[in-house]
Order: sequence, then structure tokens, then C-alpha cells
Amino acid sequence: RHTQADITLAKNLLDWQPKVPFEQGIKKTREWFTRLNSYKANLTG
Repeated sequence: RHTQADITLAKNLLDWQPKVPFEQGIKKTREWFTRLNSYKANLTG
């Protein structure tokens, strides 16, 4: 089953529109977490 959050309320109340398509946003978020975890793994302390 595929679902997405309903952003209708945000669109109506805030006059908001997403700037990044959903799939691209998920991909960019995953890439960011991968870089963050790689960075954390290289920290020494």
C-alpha cells in the first residue's frame, strides 16, 4: 500500500507549495543521513 501525507491543509492555510518532488526529497534525505553517519563514524574523541 502506498500513501503520502496530505498537505492540503498546509497549502490552504499557509499558501504553501512543496519545492522538491516527494521522491527527490526522500532521496536527498537518505543521502544526507548517509553523509552524516559517515562523518560521525570518523570522529574521534
